[in-house]
Amino acid sequence: VSPELMNTLESLDWPGNVRQLRNCLESMVVMARGDTLTPADLPSNVYVKVRPAEGEFADVAGATIDSLKRAAMLRALDHFHGNRTRAAEYLGISVRTLQRKLKEWNRTVAPEQGDGSGSAN
Repeated sequence: VSPELMNTLESLDWPGNVRQLRNCLESMVVMARGDTLTPADLPSNVYVKVRPAEGEFADVAGATIDSLKRAAMLRALDHFHGNRTRAAEYLGISVRTLQRKLKEWNRTVAPEQGDGSGSAN
């Protein structure tokens, strides 16, 4: 378990207590893409709040909606290690919307590996 995942797991609410945490970990082990579990391995039904860095977005009075959307999308992508499917799920948007915005902003993100989608949504 990576230190980042351990911090994430400790910060989450577990309404199902130990049973829910155990089920989550078992699912992650079965579906793991590598030897070390990371936040990207969290099941899609476990939602992690992406918190802005300290001082980030402190003054949004002069920001445009587009710049705030861009910051949220890029932050979610960073949090989910470039996994577009997970970032889109978290943001409540389609993967296509996320891809379209990235293309619009001329931003490239490493392609997902084994995101389970089986298609180029």
